[in-house]
Amino acid sequence: MGLFLSALLLTTAVRADPLESWYRRRGQENMKIGNYKAAIEAYEKILSQDPNDREALRALAKAYQQQGLVEKAIEMTDRYLKSTRKMPMSPLIRRRR
Repeated sequence: MGLFLSALLLTTAVRADPLESWYRRRGQENMKIGNYKAAIEAYEKILSQDPNDREALRALAKAYQQQGLVEKAIEMTDRYLKSTRKMPMSPLIRRRR
């Protein structure tokens, strides 16, 4: 099995928690309809369980921004960017010469 497929399966397995999935869907659906307060609650719940969830950090920053909570949006964006720096580069990304 390829490295990419293994990583994809591992990511899927890690996110198999039904409650986390419910909160994630709740956040996504509330973002779509503009109910940012409910989306914020959902993404904050995800982050209370996993403070480094990159998807939740990014979405929460956007929800805060839509609510006019600029300081909190900046804080979440900073956390998201810091978590991105810690990720190893994908072996599928090749450096051009």
